[in-house]
Amino acid sequence: TRKKGRVNELKVKAMLEAQGWEVELVHGGTGWQKATDFFGLWDIIAIRKGKILWVQVKSNSLPSPAYRKALSSFQGPGTRELWIIKDRIKEPRIINL
Repeated sequence: TRKKGRVNELKVKAMLEAQGWEVELVHGGTGWQKATDFFGLWDIIAIRKGKILWVQVKSNSLPSPAYRKALSSFQGPGTRELWIIKDRIKEPRIINL
């Protein structure tokens, strides 16, 4: 659900901030309006010591192979990561793309 996704995005934001990253989270939609990801792909952009980190957050499962390909094909500067947050598991699975 969107609510679970937003909660997980906020968890990832807090984890990154605890590591010293400056974090910008995609703004949530209002009412029935869906939030629009950065470049249609990313939930979070983080910056630390001149480095850029692009993060897509998913709940419980991997996205489709086509979507993962779109993420890994992104041409922007910096590192690209896919974070999978599973219910009742404290640590996220982080996949470098």
